[in-house]
Amino acid sequence: MNATNGAHENPDRSISDSQLALWKKAVMRGRGADGDRQSERSIIRRLCLLPEVRRLAPEQFVLSVKTALNLAVTDVGVPVAERQRVISRLLSISIEEFFAADGDGIAASKINGNGSHLSRVHPTSAREVDGDCRGTR
Repeated sequence: MNATNGAHENPDRSISDSQLALWKKAVMRGRGADGDRQSERSIIRRLCLLPEVRRLAPEQFVLSVKTALNLAVTDVGVPVAERQRVISRLLSISIEEFFAADGDGIAASKINGNGSHLSRVHPTSAREVDGDCRGTR
């Protein structure tokens, strides 16, 4: 833990301090039932479009996101009982955004002409009402 600001040191040097700050912001925006899901997704999309993130292999990306989210929920003070739910939801959104990025750097999950947020996701695998990409339960 950093003695000056109470934040944990970042043991994974592949996650920059500015990236970690954005992950913390996403965690804070999405907490609780009334969380700002649109802002949360926008922050995650911005993270997933960073050149240093786009260069990662998918498995490296997932490990990096898990590490960042674990640091973020701890630093933000998410209660232990709530952490797994928050990490799982944000990891799902992160994977969705990482694989939705087009060659021009624009995420395909942005609202398209018909108002759909899930233009590249198979309709049975995810539903807009789920809040993540796990589909029906």
